[in-house]
Amino acid sequence: MLELRQLRHFMVVAEELSFTRAARKIPIAQSALSASVRSLERRLHTELFRRTGHSVVLTESGEVLLVEARKVLRAADEAEEAVADVEGGIRGRLRIGILQSLAFGALTDLLITFRRRWPLVQMEVRVEPRGSRELLRAVQRSRLDIAFVTLPDAYPQDVHVTPLSSEPLALVTPDDHPLAGKETIAIDDLGGEAFVDYPEGWGIRRMVDQVFSERHLEREIIIEVADCSTARQLALGGLGVAFVITSALPGAEPALHRTEPAIEFEVSLIASKKPASRAATKAFVTMVEEMFSPIPRRATN
Repeated sequence: MLELRQLRHFMVVAEELSFTRAARKIPIAQSALSASVRSLERRLHTELFRRTGHSVVLTESGEVLLVEARKVLRAADEAEEAVADVEGGIRGRLRIGILQSLAFGALTDLLITFRRRWPLVQMEVRVEPRGSRELLRAVQRSRLDIAFVTLPDAYPQDVHVTPLSSEPLALVTPDDHPLAGKETIAIDDLGGEAFVDYPEGWGIRRMVDQVFSERHLEREIIIEVADCSTARQLALGGLGVAFVITSALPGAEPALHRTEPAIEFEVSLIASKKPASRAATKAFVTMVEEMFSPIPRRATN
């Protein structure tokens, strides 16, 4: 008979594609994790991973098992949660996704408050360097229960959305740039400019792409970086202009400009409508809505 513990170990390795990272996340000794997975492979009489140096790749059998393992573990979590509800306490797992450089200062307070209210819930916070689009996909595919994201598009119907905050992006220019003396810079004046930008899939990148496309403007992307502070420094150094999130740059102000029209950076909490832990997810969303006055929600498609 398959053990839930072994399935959980297998699933984390499959999601991380690394025994080292998976061992840190569980946490467990890497040797014990490897032994657990090999025991599972012996029980199933198949190889679940192709091991190549420090990385691993799922085999065809591993891909099939991953789909079924998620179903089994989700059902087990829901069963445990249902019993806990009867006993009067919320427990289980809550898988939370955040951006690599999240411009949402209250996140720490949210996690601490949730932990104090529901100490039996195991929280797993995962940082997603590939941006909001990947976080949305993870929630839709039940790899995450909730995520903090920023997307310019309407959200799909299969996720619950709670908009939390909104602020206009600021523009950074080198000191010797022709537009540097302006307090407010027209978006139309940025056509053809060289930009320090962010990776595709990031909300801030998609927002700027969308605005430029709507206005039929072109721009040259000189370099892509993964945080606003680095983008600001490179722009000040003369590499190009850059949009940044002001709240992500505490204490920085000189070369920041407003734009006309403003490009709003909106942070939202999205939640799966089929989470692994329904009660914990619902409790977190309810807590967020209690602690904040959500901004108006965009229409969904």
